[in-house]
Amino acid sequence: MSTVEHPSSGNVLSAFSACLLALGDVTFGAGVEKVLEDAMRTLQPLVRFDRAWWGQVAGGNAEARNWLQGHMGLSPTFGEEWNRIAARDQFGQGSMHQLGRVIRASEDQPPPPDDILAFCVHYDLRHAMAITVELPGSGQLFFVSLYRGLGMPPFDDDEAGLFAEFVAHLMQGWRRRLADIQARLAAPAWEGFAVGGAQGRVLYLGRRMAAELKRAFPAWNGWVLPPSLAAALADPAAPARVPPSMTVQRVGALLAVACSRRAPRRAGLTPSQWNAAVLYAQGQAHTAIAQRLGLTPATVRTYLRDAYAQLGVRNKIELLAALNGGDR
Repeated sequence: MSTVEHPSSGNVLSAFSACLLALGDVTFGAGVEKVLEDAMRTLQPLVRFDRAWWGQVAGGNAEARNWLQGHMGLSPTFGEEWNRIAARDQFGQGSMHQLGRVIRASEDQPPPPDDILAFCVHYDLRHAMAITVELPGSGQLFFVSLYRGLGMPPFDDDEAGLFAEFVAHLMQGWRRRLADIQARLAAPAWEGFAVGGAQGRVLYLGRRMAAELKRAFPAWNGWVLPPSLAAALADPAAPARVPPSMTVQRVGALLAVACSRRAPRRAGLTPSQWNAAVLYAQGQAHTAIAQRLGLTPATVRTYLRDAYAQLGVRNKIELLAALNGGDR
């Protein structure tokens, strides 16, 4: 049987310290699209694994569903396949019902149901270790799963302890990166926005935003934001592509989608006009709005003039009332 080399007892602390230092460099320095994948690579020298899977999941029992994922050594369809067996996956269900606790599974334990066993054999998931935690305010759970294949030993207690501490630090850094994005949006709550990468791949998804996307785009299955959202942002003259319950904007190279606080009053405004109006009503200056939305100050003034006319308001007080009127 193959063995996994551990740092000697005298070097565990320094090895873990090096891992956290590398994690800090990743979470504060890497592009948002690469943060989680690069972070997992910093763990691999400390806790050896063959494959890994991470992301967000909602619900439990029959409602369990993976909405977004990252992976190492697995198929891009892994999450979709898991969604079909989620209700019968005792390991996954166990992790979701024991938040903050590392759980482990091994081929030495009683075999799972036939379809779960076939899934594990297909991907060579002989030994598994996972932890699921709350992502505060999002209404969703965040999980990380590590796997070892045939011929490798099970994960041991020391590795489980290191894994738990690592994920705690990872989540702190990841939440700070997401908070920076939220601060640049007109998103009132964590559960009400989503973030996608340059190619639309979902990086973060709040529960309310997931419900809005599913309602507006019934065929949407997660993982990648609906292409029409990016298309609408590229063509402000076509606001019908974005449902009135949402706003979209660029945050650097990312695509952000937020639930509109006042969907009915937004009808007729383009996404850019709506975002400019919301930020102006919140007290942002023309130059600050222009910088945040990637526009010129002159364009911001044009958007605000058009928004005033469309909403039938004459000053900032009336604008704020128009944007806030009829909250859900």
